[in-house]
Amino acid sequence: MRARADEHVPNFSAFGINIDGAHTEFVRIPAAAIAQGKLDPLESDISPAEAALAEPLSCAVNGVRVSQVHPGDTVLIYGAGPMGLFNLMVAVISGAAQGFVVDLDDARLETAKALGASKTFNSSRGAVKDWVMDETHGRGVDAVITAVPVPQLQADALQLLHRSGVYACLRD
Repeated sequence: MRARADEHVPNFSAFGINIDGAHTEFVRIPAAAIAQGKLDPLESDISPAEAALAEPLSCAVNGVRVSQVHPGDTVLIYGAGPMGLFNLMVAVISGAAQGFVVDLDDARLETAKALGASKTFNSSRGAVKDWVMDETHGRGVDAVITAVPVPQLQADALQLLHRSGVYACLRD
């Protein structure tokens, strides 16, 4: 897990951390943020719904980048919620040969399949490690991205990696 930015930068300030208003129709932008150039105006043809997805999508792009997903890799994503699905789509676009998704909800797993997951697994039906090792013929996966706040899953993820694999935990 990575440390929060405000733990290392004494005067760190950001929407959703110590400034309210990130998910409101109108928000007061501090003058200092404007002066520092921290605002990117949106093009007039970008809808509010598209704009709202920019930040979570950028987190997924960063997660896949940190996971060092390369063309041909097998990537396992824990969680088929919005962030897990964003990570899946970015991994597929980045060239992952296989995108495995694990979740407890069959409907979410169906959505993952529709968005490019090559394999899905409901973890209430068996051991994820056994499933991954069976699917990869004992090799393990090249990258694991956890998009769920469950410490045990994050610890278990390390056992699913190929010996040169990369693990990315996307929660603060």
